Amino acid sequence: MKTLHTLIGAAMALAVVAGGCSKTPDQQAKAPKADTKTEQSGAAAPALWRVQDADTKIYLFGTVHILKPGLKWKSPALEKAVASADAVYLETDIEKVSDGSLMGDMVKLAANKTTCNLRCLLPDDDEDKVYAFGKDLGMSPKMLDRLNPWMIGMTFQALFMTQHGYQADQGVEKTVLKIAHENDTPLRYFETPLQQLHFFADLPMKDQTEFLIGTVESFNKDPKELDGLIKDWSEGNVEGIAKRISQTEDFGNAHVYQVLLADRNKHWDKVLEKLMREETGTYFVAVGAAHLAGPDSVIALMRRHGFEVVRE
Repeated sequence: MKTLHTLIGAAMALAVVAGGCSKTPDQQAKAPKADTKTEQSGAAAPALWRVQDADTKIYLFGTVHILKPGLKWKSPALEKAVASADAVYLETDIEKVSDGSLMGDMVKLAANKTTCNLRCLLPDDDEDKVYAFGKDLGMSPKMLDRLNPWMIGMTFQALFMTQHGYQADQGVEKTVLKIAHENDTPLRYFETPLQQLHFFADLPMKDQTEFLIGTVESFNKDPKELDGLIKDWSEGNVEGIAKRISQTEDFGNAHVYQVLLADRNKHWDKVLEKLMREETGTYFVAVGAAHLAGPDSVIALMRRHGFEVVRE
């Protein structure tokens, strides 16, 4: 599924959009009744990994940024791992979403400043289905024409997910942050919020339009694919996650895959390698689950350095 990587990939970009998706009365009237039921089979078991040497231990946990309420995914092992950490690493500072400090930058990056409206940016075969999808979500053609394709794609995802019962305040990072704050654990970040927005906003327009088209095609083809992805994550099915969203084609093209996943994994791997070499103590790392699945994952990169990464 081409675009679901954002659900478990770039935290800030999706959280900003989802957090700002307050519906108008018209949108509320059009929106289908949200299905907030979440199937749960067996005990909670999202994958938790550990890498350690004589004096340093790192826990690696793949997150989902938006979830349905009621999903029982927390485990005693996870909570103990977070509570034991000397520092917690997150992709970025998601608490910046609530203070509004990023909104000005997002508005600037989201605005379509070209002389072309969305229709002239899209291939002819895709125009009608993109505008129709937007109409179903309560977004007028005029609204779509004012935004860059990456922002439209993110907004489509956020609105679609909220209409189907997913909530940004149910994301895994919120729980990890709560435990960290309760224990006065220092927080560290791999990226700044603005960097995460630029990963999308700086994509060439062709890549942005492919991202947008992929979003529409994915949800039109199988609206419940999202639930399948969450099921794989909650059951610790790393292979299933990799199959769904950690392949080059899942990102639309090789360049987008490189920007949104592979290059970021390489940067994070360097940070963690340095952490293993130079610091002592216990650390908890929570990043989108796509970054811990597949051949270019952080786990695969660390293993190439000779570290033994084992599943708890």
